[in-house]
Amino acid sequence: MSMQKMLFSFICYLVLSFQPAWATIITATTSNVSGNTWESRYTINNNTGSAIKWFTIYFDFNHYSNLVYIPTAEVGVDWDVFSVEPFLSSDGFVDAFSFGDGIGIGQSLSNFVVRYQFSGQYLPVMQSFEVYDPDAPEPTLLDFGDVEITAVPQPQALWLFATGFICLLLKRRGPVPLIRCRI
Repeated sequence: MSMQKMLFSFICYLVLSFQPAWATIITATTSNVSGNTWESRYTINNNTGSAIKWFTIYFDFNHYSNLVYIPTAEVGVDWDVFSVEPFLSSDGFVDAFSFGDGIGIGQSLSNFVVRYQFSGQYLPVMQSFEVYDPDAPEPTLLDFGDVEITAVPQPQALWLFATGFICLLLKRRGPVPLIRCRI
């Protein structure tokens, strides 16, 4: 391969690798409140080219029920939020619409809280979302994707970790003589 082709390939790599990523990223930290009641705290990151004024988070009708939006100070009063229960084969959703500036470019909205009943066997499963443009004559889909869910570990995991850590420290010290016998 000639030096000119290698230089051209390197320049193309540099130019193409620094393109901005225009995507909305929604993450959730999920914790068990009690029994089948779960609570998710969402963070909506705006990495798009325009402000986010309207988004919807969907909840699968097979696993979710009793959707309740919990108002927080971070969301503020300029957001109109309502939830719709899953019905028959239709997914439930939480819809948020901003009458103000919304989520600016490069900004995020945190502590968006939804409480629900989860009927699945394990942790709450992946949820999907859509972002719309409310300024268009008809609602226009700007972005969509899946919510990245992280479950908050139960306190028992801390005890398990501490026990394992203590055992590891004792093992590094060598065998501990429990009984000393002289014959």
